[in-house]
Amino acid sequence: MDIKKILGKTTDFAIKRIVELFGVFLILLSLFLLISLLSYSPDDPNFIFPENKEIKNLFGKQGSYTSDFFFQSLGLISLLIPLTIFFTGTNIFKNKKILILIENLFFIVVYSFIGSFFFSVYYDDSFWLAINGNGGYVGNYLNETFLFSIIKINIDISFYLLIIILTTLFLLSINFKPKYLFLSFSFILKLFNRKKQETKIESEENIFNENDNKENNNLVQENLPFSSPSNDIKKPSLKFELPKLNFLKSPSKEERGNNINEKVDESFLEKILLDFGVEGKIKKISHGPVVTLNEFEPAAGVKVSKIINLSEDIARNTSSESARISIIPGSSTIGIELPNASRENVYLSEIISNSNFNKKEFKLPIALGKSISGFPIIGDLSSMPHLLIAGTTGSGKSVCINTIILSLLYRHSPDKCKFILIDPKMLELSTYE
Repeated sequence: MDIKKILGKTTDFAIKRIVELFGVFLILLSLFLLISLLSYSPDDPNFIFPENKEIKNLFGKQGSYTSDFFFQSLGLISLLIPLTIFFTGTNIFKNKKILILIENLFFIVVYSFIGSFFFSVYYDDSFWLAINGNGGYVGNYLNETFLFSIIKINIDISFYLLIIILTTLFLLSINFKPKYLFLSFSFILKLFNRKKQETKIESEENIFNENDNKENNNLVQENLPFSSPSNDIKKPSLKFELPKLNFLKSPSKEERGNNINEKVDESFLEKILLDFGVEGKIKKISHGPVVTLNEFEPAAGVKVSKIINLSEDIARNTSSESARISIIPGSSTIGIELPNASRENVYLSEIISNSNFNKKEFKLPIALGKSISGFPIIGDLSSMPHLLIAGTTGSGKSVCINTIILSLLYRHSPDKCKFILIDPKMLELSTYE
């Protein structure tokens, strides 16, 4: 029994010393990482520019590669990681519990992703993290996902909410006690209220200054984006909210019901083709606002030309005005397009409310309509430096121009997008004065 006790005590002593050594290792690792990040220089050799020779990092080549990896992947939020590792090592050395590391690593991963996303949305520009910005590669990637649409619902509230979440996760990662966490929350709320009051005072002062300027000179032209920056005087601007979707008309329940119910019977079209000696099967039906596309796969040995020559006969048997038959590139099926019995209205609200409209890669998104399959089509006006809109009277040229203008209004505020309307005939754009 005495030998077992001695062995047990010896084992327990050895395990505690190993855990303490591991805690010391984490503390040293955190100091290495923190100093490497603080002494980071974009001119040091790194994974992107390994040919750079001059090293300013205090830990030399190892420090420059390590710091560049963290900054380019996660951005400025990387500065919190060594702090978490330091407190984790201290707590492991003090409490002799190595499981603390697993819990804190989870918080590191979560607040690193959220922090990268936060800096990518609100503070992306950086003069020394030029490649991926303050949010790093991870932040830029998350900025192109559905998370950006959630943030855009209310960008001011999201700003403070993300700060609170980041602060909470960081405090949890360093094993902060709940009573101190409550005090931190109250401090943040005081800052929030103070910031709100300051913004309100600035807005009132700005309105007063604008009214005063109008009285002095009613014809003051706002600085255009191509005017000289030396003469610009930056003033705090009023908050601008993008127009809401409820200003636009949406399809009624009856229209949606008609669109769903109006479908072409597969067996009916197959039977018509079979009457003309063409065997096959309808593989897919795409119901669009004006035309329904039937993807027909003919049986082996059936010539495509034989099916194409049946376009008038198919139109007559389906009681349609016309029928268009053509091969589908990259597919073994043949497309048979038949006009719908009633044309479906395409509403601008349906296109703008689509998630693709708010994607970051579209700098100047414009709503173009719907495809044959009924999916919204969105174009980027920035890729069209010279856009010509032509058509006969009543074909929808004016509707197209108004749609382009509304698309820009629903995406950008006046400080981000400005355009000039020139109407020589004083006809099309007269509504905009």
